[in-house]
Parts: sequence; structure tokens; C-alpha cells
Amino acid sequence: MQLDLKVANIFAFTPATLEKNIESVLRCNDFTEPKGLSLNYAQALYLVDTRTNSLKSNGRIEFSDSIIGKIIYTFSDSAYIDNINYEDTIHDLIELFYYFKNESLDRYNDDQLIAYLYSAFEGYCQGSTELLASKGLEKLLHPETAIEDELEIKISDIQLEAIDELEL
Repeated sequence: MQLDLKVANIFAFTPATLEKNIESVLRCNDFTEPKGLSLNYAQALYLVDTRTNSLKSNGRIEFSDSIIGKIIYTFSDSAYIDNINYEDTIHDLIELFYYFKNESLDRYNDDQLIAYLYSAFEGYCQGSTELLASKGLEKLLHPETAIEDELEIKISDIQLEAIDELEL
């Protein structure tokens, strides 16, 4: 029981850390608002909560808060995301990111995994996070059974540079 309490405490946010994480998510609005996508404070708080719960449920710890921002920046160009489904889709993608990260045994770095999620979401999943959840992991882990062009795990140099330049 002592061990469980120690593990749970790793995920506890101080008020300052929580606020920093929320502000990081809200800064994404500078990039996404011109695309018609924005989040308010409560939505940003819920996304941070989703990240925290996903880390807990997958038994992971993370010292950076940049994954939410990277997902937002990458998926803000999606043909399947609008301001109506934006928040829900980002919640789903955060959960899928950490689940896929675990199940793939960290075989892919964060940028590669986000690029794969984006490629699959835009491609054969046609904007469906449900399809991505049910078929995406299998295609990621067993590429020999998938169509080769559906499994490109790369991100353009321009996107990588833009992500690296962000203060997430």
C-alpha cells in the first residue's frame, strides 16, 4: 500500500505546475485560432486532466508537458477536426498516444508516434478516433499486414522544425 501512495504522489500537481500546464495548452490557441480552433481555460484544464489520467492508467511518468501541444499543433491541420469536435478529439488522441506508446514498448519516439497517429487519422481512419483505437495499434505493431503507405511513420522537416521551435 505504501508503494501505491508513492506512485500516486508522482502524478500530483502543485498549483503552480497545474497552472503552467494549462497555460501551455492555452498558448496553442495562438497557432490554432486562425484555423478556427480554440480552447478555453476549462477545456485546457480537462485536457491536462486527461493527460494525467492517461499517464496513471498506463503506468507512465513524464517530465515534460509538451505532448498535448504537439498533438494540438499536428492535428490542427486535420480535415476532420472543427471547433465542434476539437476538444473531444484531442482528449481521445491523448489517451491513444499513451496507450500506443506503452503497447509499442516505446519503439517509436514521440514525434514518430504522433506522425503515425496523424497519418492514420487522416488516411484509413477518415477522422475516426474509434477506428484508430480499434485498428491503429495493430497496424502500427504489425506493419507487414498493412498497406505500406498507410504506415509511414514520418513527419515533414517543416513540421518537426515548427514543433521544436515551440515553447511547450
